[in-house]
Amino acid sequence: MFKRGDYMKYTNNELISMYKTMVLGRIYDDVLWEENQKGRLYSMFHFSTGQEAIGTAAAHALRENEPFMPSHRCRPLHLHRLDIYKYLAEQVGIKDGYNMGISGDPHLTLLDKGFIPNPGVLGQGCPIATGFAFALKYMKTGKAMVQLMGDGTYNQGAVYEAMNWAVVQKLPIVYVVENNAFAMTTTQDVYVGTEALSDRAKGLGMDSITVNGNDILAMREIMDIALDRARISSTPTMIEAVTYRRQGHFAGDTADYRDKSFHEQMLLKHPDPILNYEKVLIQRNILTQDEMDIIKVETRKMITGACDMVYEKMQNPANKPSIQDIIKPEFTYASPMEGLI
Repeated sequence: MFKRGDYMKYTNNELISMYKTMVLGRIYDDVLWEENQKGRLYSMFHFSTGQEAIGTAAAHALRENEPFMPSHRCRPLHLHRLDIYKYLAEQVGIKDGYNMGISGDPHLTLLDKGFIPNPGVLGQGCPIATGFAFALKYMKTGKAMVQLMGDGTYNQGAVYEAMNWAVVQKLPIVYVVENNAFAMTTTQDVYVGTEALSDRAKGLGMDSITVNGNDILAMREIMDIALDRARISSTPTMIEAVTYRRQGHFAGDTADYRDKSFHEQMLLKHPDPILNYEKVLIQRNILTQDEMDIIKVETRKMITGACDMVYEKMQNPANKPSIQDIIKPEFTYASPMEGLI
């Protein structure tokens, strides 16, 4: 298990910025859940509650012009680079969204903001992300690529083929596996034979490490280390971020398949990453409890405002993409594009 070093190498402003990103991800999901339960907003929502440290670390370790492929539980990484209203509009399927409400958040494609295409079949995005890393190296950009995936996705064959290629070609990519103990409804004892998922990457000859995915400072430090290795020596790394999925697979999943005692044990084993970080910030006199409370209030106000705007737009069918919008040739067929790398 990776042990973090002197995290105080980060400035107070950076430590506060990471806190704000984590809080943004948490409150966004909280409000989304509330709106969904009221019947106002609906979509295939996948929540990252309790896993915010992983997406936040990636968001802050990546450089502004570096590409990445997020998982469907990387809310902080999504929100760190995007406008909340346009992102929410994309999630619920209205034209004001970044992809006209066609892609939703799991398949969001925004090349100018670093989001590369993520296909509908989990695991098949890994060859695409690895191909982007190949292009980064081939064009001598000095940039690195990050792909995030869940432990279920990590079990797909295409992932190993791509990771093997990254080792052979020495590609500048960091694979981050969010090990949250569940692949949809399936527990790991059914499909995993190793104690640590990072051990698999070692079999390919890839440097890999396991880290506490609920420790934002450990996550940020290992991301910085792995990305620097990728940029400087074009070396791939696999990071297993151990965490826990606190809710069902998606908004409508009540997780009845989950044993209650197991759930309680896992909550104790993987405590809330935001509460943990708040203790550090208070101990180091970086933020007070009152200041953190103000951040939360302002964040919730901003998100609820966006929700109200989106809900109003949803009432008019003309604001939703039509069949003609969806089957436009530019949305259906790939075409050469310059300036992506």
